[in-house]
Amino acid sequence: MTSQSSPPKAKAIAVEAPAAGAVRDARPAAVARVPIGRRLAAFAPLLVLLAMCVGIALANPGFLEFRNLVRVANSAAVPLVIALGATFIVLMGSIDLSVEGTLSVAATAVALLAANDSNAFHWGWFVPLVAVAAGALLGFANGFVHTTLRIPSFMTTLGVWFVGLGIATVLLGGSAVRILDPSIRSIALSRFLEFPLAVWISLAVFLIALLVQERTPFGRHVLAIGGGEDIAELSGIAVRRVRILAFTLAGCFYGVAGVMAAAQLGQANADIRRV
Repeated sequence: MTSQSSPPKAKAIAVEAPAAGAVRDARPAAVARVPIGRRLAAFAPLLVLLAMCVGIALANPGFLEFRNLVRVANSAAVPLVIALGATFIVLMGSIDLSVEGTLSVAATAVALLAANDSNAFHWGWFVPLVAVAAGALLGFANGFVHTTLRIPSFMTTLGVWFVGLGIATVLLGGSAVRILDPSIRSIALSRFLEFPLAVWISLAVFLIALLVQERTPFGRHVLAIGGGEDIAELSGIAVRRVRILAFTLAGCFYGVAGVMAAAQLGQANADIRRV
């Protein structure tokens, strides 16, 4: 008579879920385990900038005077707007070398269409819209050629750079145009809280760029393409459309920078002629 042994019964193991409070308490500990160097890496550019300011202030105490800070802010207004436009291109993993050409076309449009000493045009505040539209058109050309013809962004934007410089050279004809429109010159002359209007325009553009990057689907799609174009396309993102929009948006930013540069340059030329 054979005896059948019953199969061993599986032992149930009770797993007790940690309390919600314990999970919350574990988060600071997990953050504390991250090396401090990695946590400071995100603030490296700011720390380097602060170190440079401290070094310059030690070498020249007048650097921290309010009047000098106003001049520094005014000088940084145009580069800031340009950098904000290029940020979207860099986040996609591309490059944009057409900045100078686009800036030249926008500034030339301002100089020739606003009241000046070269022709009879006087379009007033409609001129900045034309300059921004010209920048957007060149940016669209960058994105369209880059995505449609599969030409690397380096080569595409390099070509548009020379095209923009050529257009500006032909329109100006080698002559210096003095802007007489007070509404355009007010960008460099008018002040609010002791800072020129150009500084406040650059800050407004910074807030717009931050809002677009952090609070819109377009900004998230740009980051996704930079993280991996193939994965972004498989996720349902229209990569070609986002790239064209990003280059067009960058062109708009360059157009705004062109308006500011034309106003500042026009004021500088007026000061030179006055001397």
